[in-house]
Amino acid sequence: MQGQPCILLREEGKRMEYISDRLEQILIALGEASQPLTSAQLAEKVKVSARTVKKDIGELNAILKDYDAAILARTGVGYQLSVGDEFLYNQFLTELKRRELRTAQTVPKYRYERVNYIVKKLLTVDYYLTIEDLVDELYISRSTLTADLKEVREIFKDYNLELISRPNYGILLVGEEIAKRLCIAEYFFHANVSTGYFAADNAMFVSSTNQDEIRFVRGLLEEIMEKYGIHMSDQSLQNFVIHIIIAIRRWKFYNYVKIEDENLGELRSSVAREWPAAQDLVRRLQDKLEILLPQEEILYFALHFKSKHITELDEITSEEIEQVEKTLYDIYRMLQKRFGVIAINKDRYEEYLRMHIPAMVARLRSGLVMRNPMIYDFLNKYLFSTHITMMISDILEQNFNVRMNKNEFAYLVLYTNLLFSTESRPHGAKILVVCGRGRPETITLINEINENHAALANMIEICDVGELENHDLHQAELILSTVPLQASYPVPSIYMDGRLSYGEQIQQSIKHNRLSFRKLARYFSPRYFNGSLKGSVRDEVFREVAKAFDNWKEILAMFWEAEHILSHETTKGVVFLHTLKPLPESFIYIGFLKKPIIWNKLWAQAVIFVNINGDLDSLRLGYDFISEMINDPREPFSGKITEYEDLIEVLSKN
Repeated sequence: MQGQPCILLREEGKRMEYISDRLEQILIALGEASQPLTSAQLAEKVKVSARTVKKDIGELNAILKDYDAAILARTGVGYQLSVGDEFLYNQFLTELKRRELRTAQTVPKYRYERVNYIVKKLLTVDYYLTIEDLVDELYISRSTLTADLKEVREIFKDYNLELISRPNYGILLVGEEIAKRLCIAEYFFHANVSTGYFAADNAMFVSSTNQDEIRFVRGLLEEIMEKYGIHMSDQSLQNFVIHIIIAIRRWKFYNYVKIEDENLGELRSSVAREWPAAQDLVRRLQDKLEILLPQEEILYFALHFKSKHITELDEITSEEIEQVEKTLYDIYRMLQKRFGVIAINKDRYEEYLRMHIPAMVARLRSGLVMRNPMIYDFLNKYLFSTHITMMISDILEQNFNVRMNKNEFAYLVLYTNLLFSTESRPHGAKILVVCGRGRPETITLINEINENHAALANMIEICDVGELENHDLHQAELILSTVPLQASYPVPSIYMDGRLSYGEQIQQSIKHNRLSFRKLARYFSPRYFNGSLKGSVRDEVFREVAKAFDNWKEILAMFWEAEHILSHETTKGVVFLHTLKPLPESFIYIGFLKKPIIWNKLWAQAVIFVNINGDLDSLRLGYDFISEMINDPREPFSGKITEYEDLIEVLSKN
């Protein structure tokens, strides 16, 4: 366990044991889980292999047996924590909690760690923090803190929170209580970057949330949902539990939801169906905690019930349906005008959006958006759909007068991907498969395609190697051969070397041929490459990227106004810029930062900006090619590329 922070547990009559951060994370995940977790799920949480997780489980069980606890394995189901003696196990947890306190007092070293630290500290205090105290606490200069606070302000802006400064007093976070709770949920429970740095005087979360409290809150919610006929996904239920626990912590310091009197009536009528359930929930919490809560807290929980309730088609009003129909029309008109296409899988897309949009708009208006744990999986994988969704999101914002949230945005990406989810291949193009080992090989190949790869059958034409010389290649997109070919042909040819089955090799070759760099080479140029991109914050990077364009002042204004050019980050260290307003020239811009920076919440070391006009197939091809690049296990973009020739070499090889 070298190189991992650890806690030393000492107890009379028991051996000394070391628990690493990773083992603790596995233990916490199992303790919080309402059902067994597989080794793959645990591996994803702690960022190691499933094999390593199984080894870690063994080490944990060796420790837990001294505390009358064990992690039970059920074949085909997963792992589950079992506790025999609650007293002994709680002693064990107490030691872990002390470790968290020591970790909380560790001084953050890197910028993203400092930014997270400052965000969390400002969320947990209701008094001014002086610049001098923060400088001393973080062991940094005033200029470094000033740069960090720029990022902190950008983060809070996404939650409509403001960091105000007052001479001789310091800085203070101000804004609506609901917005603060949402930000707390994100940075204390859902953080995507380092979670090892908590504010030293954090009064709300000095230790892991008590498991009994979680069980009580979840059980109470399930009881009320059943009583009032409210249905929500398990993910939404768990998210609601988190918000109730946050509210309980906030109440201890008299931080209550406040809503202006003129808005109370309208909001109350919008949650008439959910009001009795919220009223019952607040009454039960008041009895349990022996406190008295204002009416606004009932409204707050009613909004949660409304935002998380699974909407059925018969619950949508005629007015909402009319708004959705107009939005669908605007989406199709935009696609037609911008790319010359209407849509592909309209029926299923429309069916889902008719149910999704009214509930999504209600969540956006209340600020209680639906947490999306798959957000970065979607944004990493579906780059083309993300780009199109930027335009669809713009239409939704205008039609419903709302501001899109990244969690809700990621769900829309999934729907957009459904809209365009057809097999991508040239119309009428054929794959010519050349057999060189006689009739048995030809029959074997035909049988495998018909039995296991029927979707390929209408694309494939088979001929013997002796017939190839006189074969008409006019309709051929690609030649695949079971033997090496000596002659050259006017279309690409690939030798199938037998490492995979025929069908698998054909599918893989079609994909590689489709995503060939030669089809996109015209969009790359030295002008749209920067191997040493400057900038320590987003605005500075925008300025550097804009310099690649003749109309750089106009481009820069578009970046800063955030009206026509937007961005999204990925877990692969790549930030993508998207244009809502098409630029005159088609291009693929790639820049590598001199020093990695935090974009929103994730590290960024490269910036990619794709603008391909008019041709939807080429636009999709461009994003699919880049998606293959950044998700390649060999990580071709993991190192810094400083020369354009090196970039082209990497792109050509992949």
